Amino acid sequence: MRCVSQFKTDDPDAAVAWAEDHGSYPVVVKPLSSAASDGVVVCAGPDAVRAAARNVLDAPNMFGIANTEILVQSYLKGTEYIVDIRSDVAEVVEACERGDLDEARDSAGLLLADLDALLARYEAALNEHEIPRPY
Repeated sequence: MRCVSQFKTDDPDAAVAWAEDHGSYPVVVKPLSSAASDGVVVCAGPDAVRAAARNVLDAPNMFGIANTEILVQSYLKGTEYIVDIRSDVAEVVEACERGDLDEARDSAGLLLADLDALLARYEAALNEHEIPRPY
């Protein structure tokens, strides 16, 4: 299974340097903490990477929280399937158990953001491949 290479930074120039060292475009620039496609940009070259990084770092995420870091990722072409609800719920529970209510709120917000759209995509993927719903 293919997976992305990625780099976390708070510096647009470091993002460009990683993309150049990575060796191929496009790359994806996105906020470190957000949800759905908030702030996600597919970049075809270094100028686009720098601009996307600055735009993400200069704006809050969809929850109104300042973006202090970005991810730069290799681009994988093809259909993406994401089913990761249980680990997201576990993150909320673990943060509550540690008493880290800020992290619990952030994780819960990410979990609930666009949940209906996520479930619709999940059901569509199951239907497309004639996989029975497990519920």
